Amino acid sequence: MTAFHMRLLLGIPFFVLTAFATPASFCLLKLVGSGGGAPDGGLWVQVVMAGTWATTTTAAGIIGFQRFQGTLEYMSHSPLPDAAAFFPLLLSVVLLGAVVSVPESLVLCAALGAAPSLLPAQWISCVLVVLSCACLAPALAVPCLHTLNSAAFEPVFLVVVWTLSGAVLPVSQLPTPLAQAAWATPLAHACAVAEGGAVVPWASVALCLILCAVYGFLGYRALLRVLDKSRTTGKVGLM
Repeated sequence: MTAFHMRLLLGIPFFVLTAFATPASFCLLKLVGSGGGAPDGGLWVQVVMAGTWATTTTAAGIIGFQRFQGTLEYMSHSPLPDAAAFFPLLLSVVLLGAVVSVPESLVLCAALGAAPSLLPAQWISCVLVVLSCACLAPALAVPCLHTLNSAAFEPVFLVVVWTLSGAVLPVSQLPTPLAQAAWATPLAHACAVAEGGAVVPWASVALCLILCAVYGFLGYRALLRVLDKSRTTGKVGLM
């Protein structure tokens, strides 16, 4: 089902543009912002994070898009468990960004003089970024069942998490309240793993996995509860 949804998304210009244009834009902005300094060999990981999270934010409106297509009520009343019906849909937007961002970031960084160093910690960081996005996607999808304008929140989710992840600025350079908030998100720890160089910071890996489990559990519980309430009140297609 995830592959099926991904094929459908690749036929929609909005999702294709988000998946391909965001990593390129982020990479160029990072290089311009470096002020001509030495290119960072780990830039490609930050680009992967930016691209994957950009498509993940569309989870805020992807269920609303199903409402627009007229398939939301059928999905919510499917004989399949809710997790089996909705998880592939949410996972598809995450994997769309990851599948596009990884090769695009490697090519862009190599072409623009920021040759990827391809260290083990960086590959582990990429895997953790995808896992983190998959665990955060359900929480983004919950608002769409409460409002028809949930897609309007996507830019807010995008910029805030980009900032807190440490991809735009190191978390250590953020104001103390923001830095504390950043370390409460799995993406900040996922990006921190890439900074380990030749040595994998397993403490950051462990913290990222723990936070992924917490956010994933709470997000899916909230999503399933909202779906159940919507079915009970008969407002799946109207909310």
